[in-house]
Amino acid sequence: MTGNLFALVALLLAPPGLADLAPLDRQAANFYGAIGTAVEVRWRAGEATPTVGGDITVSLVVSGALNPAELRRPEVELPSDALLMLDGESPPRPRPGGAVAFDYRVRPRRTGAIELPALPYVYYRPDRPDGKRFLMAYADPLSLDARATDSPPVPDTAPPVTLPLPQESWADRVPAWAWLVPVAVTLPCLLRLRAAIDAHRARRSRALPPAVALARRRLADAGDAVAIRAALHDYLAARHGIPTTARTPGEVAVALPGRDAVVAVLGRCDAARFSPAGDDVVSLARDASAAVDACERGAT
Repeated sequence: MTGNLFALVALLLAPPGLADLAPLDRQAANFYGAIGTAVEVRWRAGEATPTVGGDITVSLVVSGALNPAELRRPEVELPSDALLMLDGESPPRPRPGGAVAFDYRVRPRRTGAIELPALPYVYYRPDRPDGKRFLMAYADPLSLDARATDSPPVPDTAPPVTLPLPQESWADRVPAWAWLVPVAVTLPCLLRLRAAIDAHRARRSRALPPAVALARRRLADAGDAVAIRAALHDYLAARHGIPTTARTPGEVAVALPGRDAVVAVLGRCDAARFSPAGDDVVSLARDASAAVDACERGAT
């Protein structure tokens, strides 16, 4: 707790900038330069009523960044059938409380509800441990109600709508207990199949070499991409004799040809360390376990 407090005080006294980040970190997906401990983003619509063919301004407000002058304008993908982007780059506009706003001038192309999409916004938090400093914030979607230029405002109340009565279908005539028949027939078969699968897995687990069993336990307990990569590398060294100096995916591919599945998972682990939009830990661990099985079968 004391260490985190000192880190926050240091950040306030000497706010970091993009120059403090490695070049590879500055290229992370959806990272537009924001550094801070609690960055928030939100869409904000202007006061003008959206009309078809008329120009309106919507703003993306970024708050909580320690380096507001270094922020870049995010690229926004608009629904092309509903909105037209009219302007290009614009500098950040200062807002109260240290926030900044990026303005986008758009033109509605049709009437009705038009939604600005949610925007993922990655920011860098320097007080977190290495490998876990990129966090994701989201700007929730913003709904615009575009109207025709010469049409009167839509009234608050609408006339009642008479809905047709639903007609009876064949499903309404089937007794409720009839739906239990397929369940009663298939459930015993599914239970026997599950028991057979569990017995097969138990036999395989008892027959596994120690290196394979250890790798599976470590992959099941792995909490991040670094732990998954270490478990795979130790398995390859103990089971297949690759040199300890073979650290990169390319070096592993040279030392152990024909094991493309393992090499691919090692590459994804490296990518996940530097990109918050990379693979999640669960999918990486699952694919790493499958790669170990492929190595044991002698397949790629």
